[in-house]
Amino acid sequence: MKIKNYRLVMKSIFMLIIMSAMIYAANFDQLFQEGKILSDSGKYTEAVVKYEAAVKVKSKHPEANYNLGFSYFKTGNFEKALKYLKNAQKFTYDAIKVHHALALVYQAMGDKQMAILEHSEAIKLAPKNPLVHTKLADLYLEQRSINLAEQEYNTALKYDSMFVPAIVGLANITKHNRQYPEAMKLFDKAKKIDSTYAATYISLGRLYSELNTFNKAVVELNKYVQLEPNDPDGYKFLAEIYTQFKNYIYAINNTKLAIQHGDTSPGSLRFLGYLYLRNRQPKDAREVLVQAVLRVPDDVNAWVDLGKAYLLVDSGQSAVNAFDKAFTLDSFSVNNFVFDYGNAYYSASKYDSSAMMFTRKIKLDTLAVGAYLNRALAYIQLKKYDDAIKDLTKGLKIKPDHVQGHLWLGQIYAFLNKTQQARTEFNTVIKLDPKNTEAKKGLGQLSAPPPVIKPENIYSDEEEEDVFNP
Repeated sequence: MKIKNYRLVMKSIFMLIIMSAMIYAANFDQLFQEGKILSDSGKYTEAVVKYEAAVKVKSKHPEANYNLGFSYFKTGNFEKALKYLKNAQKFTYDAIKVHHALALVYQAMGDKQMAILEHSEAIKLAPKNPLVHTKLADLYLEQRSINLAEQEYNTALKYDSMFVPAIVGLANITKHNRQYPEAMKLFDKAKKIDSTYAATYISLGRLYSELNTFNKAVVELNKYVQLEPNDPDGYKFLAEIYTQFKNYIYAINNTKLAIQHGDTSPGSLRFLGYLYLRNRQPKDAREVLVQAVLRVPDDVNAWVDLGKAYLLVDSGQSAVNAFDKAFTLDSFSVNNFVFDYGNAYYSASKYDSSAMMFTRKIKLDTLAVGAYLNRALAYIQLKKYDDAIKDLTKGLKIKPDHVQGHLWLGQIYAFLNKTQQARTEFNTVIKLDPKNTEAKKGLGQLSAPPPVIKPENIYSDEEEEDVFNP
């Protein structure tokens, strides 16, 4: 009886061990597959969480370590990428893939020699494999070692004359040398051999962009994102081209897609903020740019753009604070945003500082109409009416059809009881803008008590260049 009970106990223990092992394996398989789905979709941050959990279950699983390392690389965590890729190497995962991945990490870290060494190690393992020669050539091309890149591409084609990645690589070298017709022939050859090789289309998009043939560039890049929907680079490039067209909605949508598919770099966030500003969406710009400066607090241009966003949502003091931060980081950069700085001080009711900034703008550009007119508004608030009249007069000499300038000048003259001058300015306003009710009201009140001067919004007096400062 005791023997029978002993056997039953041992059988139960054995079954528990088997069930635990099955649950253990099931947990790993589920986590690994979930991670793979996420990484295949370009959601590398989420994939890291799943792969981390999977590696905790099976710490020596080669592919799980490789996938975790590659996902860390995609999220910009290069130290952990190296750790898990080297684990994959130690646990004998595909050696060539690991060498290529390590090369990418070292390249991103700026260690060119280690990147070349990793590709060279892959070549030692497979000296006649066209792919490993092409990968090394790609690295040389990115480093502008054109002759070395060309040698490796030709070596790849020696082992496989129809190897499309090498053909595209040679086409890129030809494009780099500005031999555009020859490059086009090579790209066409690559497409005929394999129309599904995505890199052909992004390279063609770049070629057409260099030729300022942006419509064709968009066509090629749209083909690229259809083939590689999870690569943020295609969307980023499309956004840049749409910005050239001033089609900011399409540029915004593509930048958001790039971010959605893994590009969460501060540069992309700031570019999105810039695009929101250009598309007159200052609240959206403010939200994105706040994230950007939190990520990189010493990015001068991000602070400048954030100041502009605050200014457009009537947060004058917040705009001043942002511009102050930019000025602190780089005092020489102030000349690039001094006009907006003046507007910010005005909005924050700091009129002396506002006038000082507009004076600085005028020293930089004596024909800056907006600076004269806006400094006049600051002088009005400071009750320096003679100075305001001088500035408005100078501004109107440069731009005689500026309706608001004539209106402000008329209001000052009326306030100072200079009836004839006020009448002349109000009549000029009506001549330029027959429906202007303020000028008509001013004329009607010339015999009444002096009006209260109410300067209008000052932000739109100066055109901005459509340039993104990286």
